[in-house]
Amino acid sequence: MRPSVSLRAVGILLAAVAAGLIVLSRPGAVPVGIGALALAPISALVLVGPARALAIAGALGYAAALNWAYTSHFSPVYAYSGLIDADPTPTAVLIAAGITALPAAWLPIAARRPSSIVVWTLYLVGYVPTAMVPIYLTGSLHSILPFEISLVSSMAVLGVLLRLRPPEIRLPHLSLSTFTRLLVGLGVLCSLYIGATFGVHALPSLSKV
Repeated sequence: MRPSVSLRAVGILLAAVAAGLIVLSRPGAVPVGIGALALAPISALVLVGPARALAIAGALGYAAALNWAYTSHFSPVYAYSGLIDADPTPTAVLIAAGITALPAAWLPIAARRPSSIVVWTLYLVGYVPTAMVPIYLTGSLHSILPFEISLVSSMAVLGVLLRLRPPEIRLPHLSLSTFTRLLVGLGVLCSLYIGATFGVHALPSLSKV
């Protein structure tokens, strides 16, 4: 019988190898930052599971794709409208990318409620560009760091709200006779309101209608 290899064991091995290579190579800040971001999905694989690891890896890939698209296409074409590239440092870009991918660590994976889909849509369409683009507009991480912290805090609040148990909503049941009386009463009140507001006139001809 062959021994089975779990994903968690593979993740632990990859994390140990990556951490060892970072320590042995003694790189600068940028390679360390890239290594730390690469370790994030591996750590999620070890601690939580493959679904969370894929979510974090996808968020980091989305941030990298947005980085490439903005610097290569958006900024050169639309610089006249304010979408400039202030040439931020690679370290600042990596920190912004880490903040951009951070909500993927706690947003719900399973879409058990419609609000989960709404929050993920808000994250992909609104949060990621809003968190990633300002670093290129200013070129300074210190000037946008309070804004970035407020953004990620708002996503944390949404993550907490999604984990709260929704309140039970009980709708009153109306019988057919009660519903009919309610509908007739509303129709009479609306007719009286229209007559009092616009007056009672003769019916218009079919051609005018």
